[in-house]
Amino acid sequence: MKKIILFLLVFITFECFSQETDVVVIGQQKWMKKNLEVTKFRNGEVIFQAKNAAEWKKANLNKQAAWCYYKFDPLNGKKYGKLYNWFAVNDPRGLAPLGWHVPSKNEWNTLIDFLGPYEANKVLKSKSGWGSFKELGGQEVEYCSSCSGMGKVPDDNGRYGTCWNCGGKGQVLVTVSDKNKLGNGADRYGFTALPGGYYSPDGKFEEVGATGKWWSMTANYHLGAWFLKMITDSREKVLFHFTEKEFGLSVRCINGETAEVNPVLSSEAKIGNQIWMTKNLEVDKFRNGDKIFYARTLEEWKNANLKKIPAYCYYDNDPIKGNWYGKLYNYYAINDVRGLAPEGWEIPETADLKILMETIKNKNPDKNTYKYEDSIATKLKSKSWWWFGQNGVDQFGFAALPGGYVSSLYSLRFEDEVKTGKWWLKANPNDDKVYYFYISQHGDYNTINTIDFKNQDIVNYKYGLSVRCIKKM
Repeated sequence: MKKIILFLLVFITFECFSQETDVVVIGQQKWMKKNLEVTKFRNGEVIFQAKNAAEWKKANLNKQAAWCYYKFDPLNGKKYGKLYNWFAVNDPRGLAPLGWHVPSKNEWNTLIDFLGPYEANKVLKSKSGWGSFKELGGQEVEYCSSCSGMGKVPDDNGRYGTCWNCGGKGQVLVTVSDKNKLGNGADRYGFTALPGGYYSPDGKFEEVGATGKWWSMTANYHLGAWFLKMITDSREKVLFHFTEKEFGLSVRCINGETAEVNPVLSSEAKIGNQIWMTKNLEVDKFRNGDKIFYARTLEEWKNANLKKIPAYCYYDNDPIKGNWYGKLYNYYAINDVRGLAPEGWEIPETADLKILMETIKNKNPDKNTYKYEDSIATKLKSKSWWWFGQNGVDQFGFAALPGGYVSSLYSLRFEDEVKTGKWWLKANPNDDKVYYFYISQHGDYNTINTIDFKNQDIVNYKYGLSVRCIKKM
């Protein structure tokens, strides 16, 4: 009996020691020293494992929590842990084990601020496993070896007593060749950050051995979330980026239960006396329950318009992009008597847009002076996702996104993703024109435009634009 008790005590002591070695303390924070490898949520329910590209894509389309191994190879899992989509990170069943949580962007920032963004890329990375990078050469100043130790001692005329080879300066410029250097770190704290690569929504595994990317729990609008990134070049700093929730990234947990609540994008925004949807419309049925035709190709889109059939499609015919931007609808869908807008909402008219623009103008403290930060476009645009950083301040929560459109100006094609957003306005039955408004990535480009069906070719009916609804008053 005593032997059994002694064995249990030794076993329990070993277990506690083993668990303690899985924790690394940096500043005031406690982190896991390995990437997450769980296959079940905290409540015991199994997390879906994607074993091929088709399963991963289907899970993302359904916004289903999922994980996979890099290249679907369990051997990579043993080395780098699992790759999770953000739907797993944000699942209310809890991805992290009891007593842990996925860090917020603020908690990642606390870690990086404690170490410094450049130092963090050196001291957090593992001592092995990181690939090489090219350190570019150049020119450096060195002491002239031909001076034979004469040094920079001036003679009676104030000149340096050095040789002709260095021009009397005692120093010469030497060319340093490029070098291939390993990107391994010092792993000073035992964090052991590994370059586990990532899996993109378009089905590509990339940069294992060269890049490490770790999710945060912090969303960036409804279409993406923030993550931390390290690369092989240890001279570079640790960076924060945001990306689509359909990516597969590593997860590293922090100790304790999170006190932060991930802000959920509101479904509506009050601007003056109006209430607007904060997302582009993504319904696939009319208000009466009838299905709207789904055009899976541009050819199907063209035929639907020629037959005057209400239809929708996704940008690039990619349903994943529907998760980001909503659907693109044709003219017949927005004007169908069965009602495209959900109950309690309607397609805005030109008058509604003019009221919105006047409301924003009236909130400009200096209406007579043009300032980019006071433009209507800037105040309506989202704070991210726009081309070359031409983002807005999203002052009212409208969160206008650059979802592009189906163009028919010269040929039928998708155009201007991340550069432009275009939204239908309700047609006037007594007018031969259909109106839309758009916001561009350039400065103050925001306006109401028209499509004149009476005087233009029927090709204009092929346009596919986003829809943003306004609440009935």
